[in-house]
Amino acid sequence: MITHKHPTCAQKLLPLLAVLTWTIPPGTLTEHRIYRASTIGAPFVQIGTTPGNVSTFTDTAGVPGNCWRVTAVSAPGESQPSNDGCLLLVVPNPPSLAVKP
Repeated sequence: MITHKHPTCAQKLLPLLAVLTWTIPPGTLTEHRIYRASTIGAPFVQIGTTPGNVSTFTDTAGVPGNCWRVTAVSAPGESQPSNDGCLLLVVPNPPSLAVKP
């Protein structure tokens, strides 16, 4: 799940707080690795880690359009990534435009 908090207009695409949460799988985990992509379909880049017993991460540099995924790491290696979670920009009431000759 991704939630966000942003005190100013999202249309400016300023960094926001994206709070990611996930369910910890059973077993002994070393860490979770957090990855971000700039948009849907873009390559993912690792942006952080959390200890294996932590199930939340706050990304302070995300912008609308970013996508995130998480992996779990244990002695055998890194898991397959979670489902992608993306933060899309929605403009609830776009302004009307009028063209005058």
